[in-house]
Amino acid sequence: VIVISHNELDGPFPTGNRWLAGLPNVDLVVHAHDHRKFSRPIRVERARGGKVSYIVETGCWGHFVGKLDLVYDKKTRRFDVQNYEL
Repeated sequence: VIVISHNELDGPFPTGNRWLAGLPNVDLVVHAHDHRKFSRPIRVERARGGKVSYIVETGCWGHFVGKLDLVYDKKTRRFDVQNYEL
């Protein structure tokens, strides 16, 4: 599940994107509120199941465009970031 969100990164419960990324079925949050430029994805450990989620943001006003390559393992049903760039 990929969430495109305009919430704060660490906003009050339950609106923060870090909180959203920790939900059981969320795999990636495309973050767009704080106008930050993340040079690498933020890794969020989920509370259950040992899975990981990621948060990305490319800054503001179209100054950067991000590219995220994910690798999916069919056996474990998990993915990981292979490449991320702005």
